[in-house]
Amino acid sequence: MITTQKPQLSLFGPAEARTATKNVLNCYEILNSREFSWPVNVYRVEFADRSKQTHESRGEAKDIIWKLRLNELKSQWRGWGFVVDLNQYDVAVPQAWSLAKPIRTAEYSVTLARSFTATVGDAEGRAVVAGVLRDKIKEHFKGKPAPELGELWQDFDSFCQYPGSDWGKEFLMCRRFSVSVKQLTGAQLVLQTNVGPELCTQRASRAVVPFG
Repeated sequence: MITTQKPQLSLFGPAEARTATKNVLNCYEILNSREFSWPVNVYRVEFADRSKQTHESRGEAKDIIWKLRLNELKSQWRGWGFVVDLNQYDVAVPQAWSLAKPIRTAEYSVTLARSFTATVGDAEGRAVVAGVLRDKIKEHFKGKPAPELGELWQDFDSFCQYPGSDWGKEFLMCRRFSVSVKQLTGAQLVLQTNVGPELCTQRASRAVVPFG
């Protein structure tokens, strides 16, 4: 369970501000972030084609791990799980997802890099905790739609409402919701929530599939 605190106005007036900053982040602090702890295995996914080992291919590396879980390792990697990309090589998974030996194919190899317990006490642990929370928040949007929001469709990492009564127009305006987990100094994790407009065409609106 995530315990959050709403942003509070500063007790100091403009003339009494203690720290100058260029950026102001409107967010909710996760008060119990230090309670989160997951033993993890970090697997190194290396592509046979070295040119694919880039930041843009991190999603493909995650997909390789998920496909292993759904197919070859389905009977071994059971229960609740997650796959968090840490860099262009490494992904973190629950420590229960163990490999008896490295996996090597013509397209890629998967080997155990290290194991540790992820907490907010260090940078790598915070990245794992933030990644798990990010994915579970998206899962919540997909699996537990709120009656107040109605049906939603996914637009990358955001979720959008269907337009009301504007279906006859070429361009439609939808309300977009996004929640991201941010890492701040001092081992702080916060939830940044954004609500804004989304412009889509009639064709795109008819192509999306709602959750629920």
